[in-house]
Amino acid sequence: MKPSLIALAAGAFAIGTTEFVIIGLVPGIGRDLGITLPAAGLLVSGYALAVTAGAPTVTASVGASAAPAASGWIDAAVRARQSLERLRVRLWRDAGGTHHRPAGPSQSGKPSHWYLSIVVSTV
Repeated sequence: MKPSLIALAAGAFAIGTTEFVIIGLVPGIGRDLGITLPAAGLLVSGYALAVTAGAPTVTASVGASAAPAASGWIDAAVRARQSLERLRVRLWRDAGGTHHRPAGPSQSGKPSHWYLSIVVSTV
């Protein structure tokens, strides 16, 4: 199976899960807002309808013009995270007196670059 399809399926599963988790919270929502259980259910249904109508609308209005900017921001976020991770590894290495490197400089960060490039190129 193609890695891009697996990444897309995992993302769809995560998003779908977040939409269904709210159903278990309906009694708590009703209690916290001081409304009845049916009213809390309607509130969740209204949220689901807003997401259903809003997602395609926002996607169509943004269009392809935001894709380069979004990929640039994603790349910057990944690079920032990797820089922080390298800093953390260097600090622990120096603090522990262990001066070895399990992966060379040309190999560090490659798995996440591959994963991100597959996901971004298929979306």
